Amino acid sequence: MSDPTEQITNASAFAAEAYDPAAARARQRNWATQSRELAKQRNREHIQRIKLERGCTDCGYRKHPDALDFDHLPEHGKTIAVGMLAASGASIKRLDDEIARCEVVCANCHRIRTSGRAKARFDQNTGLDGQPDSEVAS
Repeated sequence: MSDPTEQITNASAFAAEAYDPAAARARQRNWATQSRELAKQRNREHIQRIKLERGCTDCGYRKHPDALDFDHLPEHGKTIAVGMLAASGASIKRLDDEIARCEVVCANCHRIRTSGRAKARFDQNTGLDGQPDSEVAS
């Protein structure tokens, strides 16, 4: 058995470290950093799994999750990009709520959709001669 005096010294050192405010702050920062990194990794895996399960809504592509995007549908609005939300360490429920506003599409189909929406907005805001509607009426 070890020396009782040594045990008391070790216990005192442990207690002093345990109640040291600077050490406690350092432990808290370390725990928070580790926790945030674990949440980010969990979120990355979650969104990759969803992308591969669903595949592209338009063409069916599902070979690699990095080639798939979450396309926010105009009728549902967008509160934040899914990738930014995942990187922030948000909860799975919060991620799923935002993903529910989206369709999974491959990068090519996403660009085509976005281009079509931008063209429709432009056409809606201009007259036949390319001038804003307010100037066409005069």
